Amino acid sequence: MYSEIGVEDYEFNKCLESAGELFEKYDKLKNALDINKGSSYFQLLSNLSNEYKNFEQIYNIACNYSSPLVACPRSSVTKNILITIAIIFVAASILLGVSYKVNNKELKKNIIYM
Repeated sequence: MYSEIGVEDYEFNKCLESAGELFEKYDKLKNALDINKGSSYFQLLSNLSNEYKNFEQIYNIACNYSSPLVACPRSSVTKNILITIAIIFVAASILLGVSYKVNNKELKKNIIYM
């Protein structure tokens, strides 16, 4: 990640993508249940935390005119979008089913009166 910041053409998208991956890995480790102060997981977590802070400082210096570094995991954003689409799809299906039933009953009434 550090080498991508120093590139002459400043590949900001790669930097943000790498930072997002780092944040996701950090978040997974942080949410683990068996992290004690003496464990290797804790050491790894603290190293990742320090590296992320260093990366954020370097990013802010090198990319000062770009968008700020946001620690938002991509997976949660994707989940929110998929859940919203699923809810809309289910609601539309229910409405179409109800309208079909209503129209079908009206057609049966019209056929009986003919």
